[in-house]
Amino acid sequence: MHAVGRIGFHGAIPNVQASWVKLGADGVVRVLTAQTEMGQGTRTIFPQLVADELGIAPEAVEVVAQDTALVPNSGPTV
Repeated sequence: MHAVGRIGFHGAIPNVQASWVKLGADGVVRVLTAQTEMGQGTRTIFPQLVADELGIAPEAVEVVAQDTALVPNSGPTV
């Protein structure tokens, strides 16, 4: 996968990215985020934001499960 952009809150911690947008070798655009879905709509809005920026359908964007083995470190829970 190749990183094509970064989104999300990272606080004041250097070198911490809360979210990444990656294009897989299979052509699928994925959002990797440590932002946990607790009713604020991240699993809905992140694909919409990425799709709008890339000019693709939101259904073409996959949000990867918030597993710290797969997604970037977001720092502390605040």
